[in-house]
Amino acid sequence: MSILGDLQKVINEHGSSSILRERLSLIKDQLAVLQEERADLMKQINELQAENQQLKKEIEELTAAQEFVECRGALFKRKPSGGFHRTVYCPSCRMPMGSLDNQLPYHCDRCQVMLDFTGKNLESVITELESSDS
Repeated sequence: MSILGDLQKVINEHGSSSILRERLSLIKDQLAVLQEERADLMKQINELQAENQQLKKEIEELTAAQEFVECRGALFKRKPSGGFHRTVYCPSCRMPMGSLDNQLPYHCDRCQVMLDFTGKNLESVITELESSDS
């Protein structure tokens, strides 16, 4: 009986190992499929992130284009209530420009851009801007 028991045990173990081998093979196949799907999803994520960055940049440019209005080489910001702020902005870097003592032409220290009007002319430039904007 002992020999039959041992033989039965070997048959059971051998049968179990082949079943386990088949299951392990199936798991490996499923893992390969999942890894391929993951790689595809990561590629899609990267493409969507790049597209998202591009769209954000386009929105920012459109917003900036609507935020500023050009007049006589300078940029002016719109007020939410209408009209324009009395600050002159550089057309290159969009930073505020200055007119020394309102006597010298507006100048951007960053870009070295110089305009053809001074602080004394600002009100007439704003009036020109508001009349052309209507």
